[in-house]
Parts: sequence; structure tokens; C-alpha cells
Amino acid sequence: MSIEQRKSQISIFLILGIVIVLAVFLIISSNRNFAEISSGRKILNAKEAYFSSQSIKNFVGECLFIVSKDSLEHFGANFTDEQLEMFVENNIDVCLDFSVFERQGLEVSKEQAEVEASINEKDVLFEMTYPIIINNPARGERIEIEDFTARHEISFGET
Repeated sequence: MSIEQRKSQISIFLILGIVIVLAVFLIISSNRNFAEISSGRKILNAKEAYFSSQSIKNFVGECLFIVSKDSLEHFGANFTDEQLEMFVENNIDVCLDFSVFERQGLEVSKEQAEVEASINEKDVLFEMTYPIIINNPARGERIEIEDFTARHEISFGET
């Protein structure tokens, strides 16, 4: 083999080597960008799901606070924990209107509320188990929330 043939073979292998290195570099960099974009989307979706569930949790918690305060005002100083529990269980749905979330494309289903009121020396604690299921059909997500609390300070007239 002549020297010129060997030089041309070396040139061909050198060009092929450069092309292979460039191809590997492009594949690695495109996969890295795809992974970063994909993980960014997952984080964004998780934040949106958290926002949806947290906004509904806040909404139900605020209704519990309002209705439980109404129960204290309704019965005045002569209340028992059973009366407070029944009042909240019977009136919580009046406060809850999930249509604003449904207009955002969420499907909200709920079960019966169960309330436990604890009358303490300086406050009344309302603990409500109220299973709520939030479906987001657009994303195929399903979130469940069920525990809510509200606390009201009270003062019994000192004699």
C-alpha cells in the first residue's frame, strides 16, 4: 500500500470519528434538555395539583370556621358538644359551593361530614372528617382530602 492510500484511509477514519463524536454529543445534549423540560413540567404539574387541593382545603376549612362560629352564636353559652356537632354537620353543605372549582374543570365529590367538638377551658375545637375527592380529568389526577379543623376562643362569664 502506498503512503497516499494510507493517508486517505486515515483521513476517512478521522472524519468518521469526528462525525461520531458530534453525533454522540448532539444526542446527549438533546436528551439532557428533554429531561430538564420533562422534570420542569412534572414540578409545574405537582405545584398546580397542590394549588388545586390546597385551595379546596382552605375553602372547606374557612366554611368550617364560619359554620362552627355560627353554632357557638346560635346556642349562646348553653351549648353541649353534641349540639355543636349536629349543627355543623347539618349546615356545612350550605356554605360549600364547589361550582367555582368545577368551572375550572375539576370534578369534586364528597361524602357525609362527621364533626367532633371538644369544649375546653378557653376554646372549642372542631375536628371534621369530610372525605372530598378531587378529579382533574384533563391531567388524569385524583386527590383526596378529608381532615379539617377550626378553633374558637371562648370566655365564660366569670362570677
